[in-house]
Amino acid sequence: MDLPDSWQEFLFDDQTQLIWRKWWSEKREQHLFNEDLPPLNQMFNAFNAVHFSSVKVVILGQDPYHGLGQADGYAFSVAPDQPLPPSLVNIFKELSAEFNVSIPKSGHLAHWANQGVLLLNSAWSVPLNSPGAYMSPWKPWSDLVLKQLSLKSKGIVFMLWGGYAQKKASLISDNHLILRSGHPSPLSANRGYWFGNNHFKMANEYLIQQGKEPINWVGKD
Repeated sequence: MDLPDSWQEFLFDDQTQLIWRKWWSEKREQHLFNEDLPPLNQMFNAFNAVHFSSVKVVILGQDPYHGLGQADGYAFSVAPDQPLPPSLVNIFKELSAEFNVSIPKSGHLAHWANQGVLLLNSAWSVPLNSPGAYMSPWKPWSDLVLKQLSLKSKGIVFMLWGGYAQKKASLISDNHLILRSGHPSPLSANRGYWFGNNHFKMANEYLIQQGKEPINWVGKD
């Protein structure tokens, strides 16, 4: 499994692609040896689900969930059979408040991705029970995604939740909408930095202004 060819062509010049291929070859072997998460066949789900030309919204996470069976290749998402993690519960609570709907039972967010939401983690893999361990080696590649989307596209909504994500704002041009708030984790949300940010409605209002179809945030997978 590798990053889709279309995304590689979008992201890389010839030299960068050579660097990626060498780096990923080594990282892939490490991933298999360590049984890192998510499973290799799910690691690039976020990129397989949305073509670069169809990206409407980028939601930036940190790294995948580190519990066995949780991570599914989409930021903030979990496999359909998994309980909702606390951050995702708070995301759904905000969604429920904005659209006056019940909280979804499934935490699998592929239905967002299929509408043009790139659920991008800053690190695309994690060792079992070791959150944050791979943030540094993945940083150049996730930063490159943000830079190239900013440079080669326009009218994308970038949702930057929490201090780490907000530091990425410097990578994004004025041709896009940046929405900032606290992180949906209980530590931040319970201090008043998350709830009421109205990001889902604001994103749709902007997309409509750009002549794009809004996201059905409350649809089912």
